[in-house]
Amino acid sequence: MKAQSSPDIQLMDWKDLGEYYIMILERPIRCEDLFDFVQHHEGRIDEDLARVVMRQATQAAYMSCQRGVLHQDIKKENLLINKDTLEVKLIDFGCGDLLQSASYATFMGTQMYCPPEFISEGNWIVIRECCQLICSCLQREPTERLDLGMILQHDWFKLRAQIWQKLQPAQGFVMYRQHIVTQSTISILANSVKRKI
Repeated sequence: MKAQSSPDIQLMDWKDLGEYYIMILERPIRCEDLFDFVQHHEGRIDEDLARVVMRQATQAAYMSCQRGVLHQDIKKENLLINKDTLEVKLIDFGCGDLLQSASYATFMGTQMYCPPEFISEGNWIVIRECCQLICSCLQREPTERLDLGMILQHDWFKLRAQIWQKLQPAQGFVMYRQHIVTQSTISILANSVKRKI
C-alpha cells in the first residue's frame, strides 16, 4: 500500500548549529513553482486546473496549521507543481512561525502579500472562525460541505457585522480600499514592477 504524499515539502533531516539550523528537505522531481508554471501556460490556467491547484494549496496550508505551523508566505513562488501529476507542494517555511491564538506583532512574509491590517494597525491574527469556514467548505463528501446559505450564516461573517451595520455601503467600500491602499503598499508594488521590467 502506497503512503499518501504530504502536501508540504518534507523535512528529511536537520541539524542545530547554535546560530542557525541546517535543514535537508525532499527534492520533488519534474516540478516548477506555480508562478513559472502559469507563465509557461501563456500566463493563465483554466478553471479546472485552478481548482486542482487551489484545493491542494489550501490542504497544504490547513495541514501546516494542524501541525501548529503558520507558513506566512504562501504565494505562487512557494507552491511547487509536478508537471506530470499536477501534485502541489508547499515550500519555503523560512518565514514560518508557530501558530498562536494571540495577534502577531511582526510579519515575515513577502510584503506585497502582507495582511492589510498589519500595514494599518501593526498587528494581525489568524482568526479561528475563518479557518473553520474554509475547512467546512473543503469537506471531501459533498453532503458534508456547507451550502451557500450556511456559509452566509457562518460565525466568521458575524465577527465584524456590528462595524458594517454602522456604515453606509459606499463608506464601507471606501474604508476597505483605504485599508488596503497605503503609501507603503504603493511603494512595494512600484518596486515590484520595476524589478520585473
